[in-house]
Amino acid sequence: MPLVPQSRVRAPRSAAHLLPHQVYCLWGLRSGLPQHVHSLGEDGQRSIDWAKCQSCGACAEACAPRALAMCGRKWTVAEVVRRVERNLPFFRNSGGGLTISGGEVTAQARFSTAVLRACQERGIHTAVETCGFARPEVMDQVASGVDLFLFDIKHMDPVEHKRLTGVSNELILDNLARLAQRGKDIQVRVPLIPG
Repeated sequence: MPLVPQSRVRAPRSAAHLLPHQVYCLWGLRSGLPQHVHSLGEDGQRSIDWAKCQSCGACAEACAPRALAMCGRKWTVAEVVRRVERNLPFFRNSGGGLTISGGEVTAQARFSTAVLRACQERGIHTAVETCGFARPEVMDQVASGVDLFLFDIKHMDPVEHKRLTGVSNELILDNLARLAQRGKDIQVRVPLIPG
């Protein structure tokens, strides 16, 4: 079977099914990208060192076969708030509001806090989903703009929590207690995973 252009996968397979690490392309290796994120193994497979990636998009721009692409875009606080404000009529009729979730809100505390506070100033109810694993000062910063915490507790037993997640639950439980002492509205959630 012949090789499909720009791939190491034998035909007949659609190029749309190729993953970036399956694409045979020396473009990123030869284009002089400064981070040296791309490499070619002895087996001929191209790899990406994500730890070195700075999300600058240079490799996607340099990729001649367009096997790499940047997803998403940067938003300003004002852009996010304008987008949220489009839903004001719905929020007023439903009692809903903005919930920031996905990943961990405390990982982008400054931006998240600015969005949350701006929404509160406009009378929009705010909520965040969190695992609670953040320095207390970061959790306090975020808490200043939050009406409701959706707080995930993976396990109460510290040994089991460490075994399952790789981190102690001490900081998490301390943050939960501090938020409760401050009178924050909190819904504790415990994920139930079969097995």
